Amino acid sequence: MSGHDDYERERARLSQLPRAERFEELIQFPTRHMFKVIGARGGGPPLECGPSAPNMPGARECGPSAPDMPGAREGLSDEVRRVLAGLGFGEVILVERHSSGGRHLSLTFELDVDSGALLDAIYSALEGIDNVSYLF
Repeated sequence: MSGHDDYERERARLSQLPRAERFEELIQFPTRHMFKVIGARGGGPPLECGPSAPNMPGARECGPSAPDMPGAREGLSDEVRRVLAGLGFGEVILVERHSSGGRHLSLTFELDVDSGALLDAIYSALEGIDNVSYLF
């Protein structure tokens, strides 16, 4: 029996488990988990952003846009914040990068997660956002 065979057997076993159970098997909880959401920027005015985020050249730390701004529509950042708030996460720092054309946005953030079920719920909720193209 080779290491490759063991790997393939374990991979096949894990692939049969629901996602939350796979997380429990592979990740030690509680943990601080980093997420990256990439999608269409969406409408509304740009977020109020500060200086470059530490250790991420070209990225900026951004706060929520003002919901009462005239003509503001919910953009990707707002949708992510709304979804996370619905899961019980309060103030989350989103580090954002805009594509060179300005139509797409990458959001990076970290959350303290205490179980595979919660991690699965976060991913499921973020997958439900229409503007999301990639999530990891």
